[in-house]
Parts: sequence; structure tokens; C-alpha cells
Amino acid sequence: AMLSYSKELIMVLDDESRIIDINENFLKLLKLPREDTLGKNIAFLQSPEADIHELLDTIPTEKGSQESEVTFHVKDTGDRIFHKKCIPTVFDDGRKAITVILEDVTEHILAEKEIRESEERFRMMADNIQDGLIILENGKTIYANKRIAEITGYSIKELWAMKPIAIIAPEYQEKAEEHARALEASPDKPRGLQTCIIRKDRERRFVYSRVSGVRHHDRFYNFIVFTDMTELRSQEARLTESEQRFRMMADNIQDGLIIVENDKIVFSNRRIKEITGYTTDEIAAKGIHGTLQIDDMQ
Repeated sequence: AMLSYSKELIMVLDDESRIIDINENFLKLLKLPREDTLGKNIAFLQSPEADIHELLDTIPTEKGSQESEVTFHVKDTGDRIFHKKCIPTVFDDGRKAITVILEDVTEHILAEKEIRESEERFRMMADNIQDGLIILENGKTIYANKRIAEITGYSIKELWAMKPIAIIAPEYQEKAEEHARALEASPDKPRGLQTCIIRKDRERRFVYSRVSGVRHHDRFYNFIVFTDMTELRSQEARLTESEQRFRMMADNIQDGLIIVENDKIVFSNRRIKEITGYTTDEIAAKGIHGTLQIDDMQ
């Protein structure tokens, strides 16, 4: 009954590796009639369709129940991968045999391989982007890339064990939690937030976080991307400070000063306003030619 109805490929060998029985599924793979297989030593089995030498290499060394994977090259379908079980068998008359059961797992193996390759591509991409990335599943961290470890100063192992909210500066946590609740209610609306984090070494870093969410069955995934804005903010602060120093200097010199860019007045100091009697807006509106009357101006 097992030989007749099983989906697996089944072959029974005696203690001298001769084929005692074989089911139809195995015969279809080999493309051999039953009479050409029964009583023949498996080592001399010649199939016009399938190269089964890998199976032949493992049968003689089998001792006890063993499982492994073997690959057959089949002309019409290419390589097929089988999960092989070799089970010691004893007949009613005391004769010993071995039952070989092959389950075709090709599609399953290929699907797993494709998933692994897809995961490897994702990890390669995620570990080489310039932004930090954290992925949460139902509020628990399941992935953190190398960049987020660099930004926060925590190891990837430490990040896995903590909630992302823990790295947010206390004064920004309420706003971050508010965004998280809004995202869970409307996962199709990604949200951005400028915030501040506290590194493991207690240094404060300014980041721009972008959070998106995906609901899949009973699981809710958050994708949190951190862009470190600290250096940019420092540059902006230095630029603002430089502009403030310039304005303070320009407004305290005794000469009138106008700065023109592409024939447009972009700056006028306090002294030129005193000299002309016009306000800053009026000077800008009049332009250089309307403000200054210079003989033979070209």
C-alpha cells in the first residue's frame, strides 16, 4: 500500500543491494520498466533519463536510519533535489533489507535559496546606506544596521535589546511617541520628525527620523530611518553666527554700505539708510539706479 499510494519515490534493496521492489513514481523518474529493475544490483542500474550516481554513492555506506539530500540530474527537468531516508527493514522471514524513500524538495530548497539571497541583498544594501535603519515587529527590534550603531554608539546587539525610544532625548520622547501612535493608526502615512538622540557616550546628536509602518496579518512593522543632521546643523549655526557678526560690523561702520548681487540690492546697512532717508525695503525696491544718482554711470 505504501509503495502504491505514496507520492515519494520508494525502492527496497536486499542486503546485497539488489532491488526487491520499486514503486511507479520511481520508475517514472528512471523511465525504466519494472522488469529491468527487479533483482538487479542498484550499482548496475542504468537510467536513460536520470543520473542517480549520487544516490549510488551513498547507499553502500548506509548503517541504520539515515537522512540526507541527494541531487539527480534529469534530462527533461534539470537538477532535482530529494530528501533521502534510508530505513533498515526486516521481512517476516527474517531477511534484512533497506527501504530508500526519496521526497522531491526541489521547489522548497530553491524557494529557501531565493529567500536567503534576497535577505543577503537587503542586508548588503541596508548595511551600506548612509542612514541608520531600525526595523520593529510589534514594537520589538528585529533588525538594526551598522550605520545606526555608528550614530548611536551602541552595538547592534545592544540596539536589539532596547526600544528605539530609549535613545531619544527626554524632551523629545513625548513627540516621538505621539508620532508612533499616529503611524499605527494610519500606517499608510509615513511621518518625519526632527529630534535629538543621546549616544551611549552621552553626546547629543541631532537627527531627522522618517518612520513608516506596514500591517501584515497580526504583525505590525515599523521602519525607522535616522539621518544624522548634527554636522549640517553645526554648519548652519556657524553660518548664522558669521552672518550675525557681519551685520553687526556693517551696521556699526561710519560709511554707508550697499551690497548688490546681479543688479539687485541684497543688503543695506544702517548708515546708508540714515544718509538716504529710505528704509531697507524702499532701498531694495528702488534698486541701485533708483537709490544712487551718479553722473556718467555705466
